[in-house]
Order: sequence, then structure tokens, then C-alpha cells
Amino acid sequence: MIGAEKAGNKEGTIPEYAGGNTKSPAGYKNDGWRPDPYAGEKPQFSITAKNMAQYAGKLSEGAKAMLKKYPGFRIDVYKTNRSAAHPKYVQENTKKHALTAKLTDNGLAFTGAHAGYPFPIPKSGIEAIWNHILHYEDVTYQERYRSYTVDATGRPTMQTDGNVKQEFFYYDPKNPNAKDFYALKVNYVGPSRRVGESFLIIDPLDYAVMPGRDGSTSPANGA
Repeated sequence: MIGAEKAGNKEGTIPEYAGGNTKSPAGYKNDGWRPDPYAGEKPQFSITAKNMAQYAGKLSEGAKAMLKKYPGFRIDVYKTNRSAAHPKYVQENTKKHALTAKLTDNGLAFTGAHAGYPFPIPKSGIEAIWNHILHYEDVTYQERYRSYTVDATGRPTMQTDGNVKQEFFYYDPKNPNAKDFYALKVNYVGPSRRVGESFLIIDPLDYAVMPGRDGSTSPANGA
């Protein structure tokens, strides 16, 4: 995995990275729901309000507040599975970029990289930011999503229901001259007050030529 330690930890709770999951789970069908590859695993233990002090060093302040406020709330802890994986071409290109990628226009753009993380050995904060902006998420995918807000009583209210298509031009190995990194289009189908609404986001590879989605001229703010 890009940027991660290959070795496991001393406690043995994090295993050595072995390449991740490179095959679809059993039972997966194209255009269908992706099955849980770890459906048979059981929690190793659970954290509740009664034993949270034992794990205080591992809990965020928000998690501690939830455990204190809601008596039935618990955090189930499973074993660590290092499942992330990148296509071979992304890995190979990333290795090459260590020798070829260079920042230009005071960090607003770069050259010498395509279809891989541009700065596998970052030497500055802006190089690390470019790695973050250009994190791999496939070449294109689409999905249907819904978002909800939940009030203090536990009542959910749907805020958005939309069809999303995302394209990552930078990671298309057949498009080495891509001008943009990313484009996203959302068409809303619910709730009723948002039906027919849509929007488009485009993020460039050269902020010196084209501003980001919010009109900024900084890769740190524009993506």
C-alpha cells in the first residue's frame, strides 16, 4: 500500500502487508452489491461504558462521549485486515515517479508523472499534498447514495438522494495528456425539494492555468 509500513506492529495486532485483496469476493456479480469478504469474522472484543477506561488511549473524545451518553452503545473490535490494493500499473508508475516527477509554478503544478502517485518520496509539504489530492480511486465509477441527519432521539431525516458519476482522468493509462485530475457529476432524485437539481465539479492538474472547484489557486484548497 502506498506510504504504509509493510511490516506489522510489535503487538501483532496489525499483520504484515501482503498485497491486499486483488480478487473480487466469492459470489460477486458485475453491477451487483459487493459481498463482505469478512462476513464470517466475529468481534475479538467489545468496548462499552463499563470497560472503556481500559482502552482510553485508543478512543477518540467523540467515542468516549458516545459510550458515556448512550448505555447500549458499544464498539466491536475486529482483527485488522490489510485489504487495500492498487493495480500493477499504478504501483509501477509510482516507482518511476521517484526519479521523474518535479513541481512547477511554485507547486501549483508538476511534470513527469501520470497514472501513479507523483511523489512517492515527498520532500516537501506540497508534494505530500499532491499525493493526497491524487490518491487512487479507480478510473471511473458510478453509484447511488443517500445521506441522512439523525437527531438526538435517533430519528433519521433524508437530506440527499442522488446518482453520482466520478471520473479520474489522471489515472487513465490511455490518457497521458489529461488536463484535469477529477470530475464529479451528481443528479439528485430526492428528497422532493431537490429533484432535478444537479452539479458538476472539476479539479485540474495545473492550478496555475485553471483554478480549483472553489475558484482557488492552491492545490491545498482547491481539491
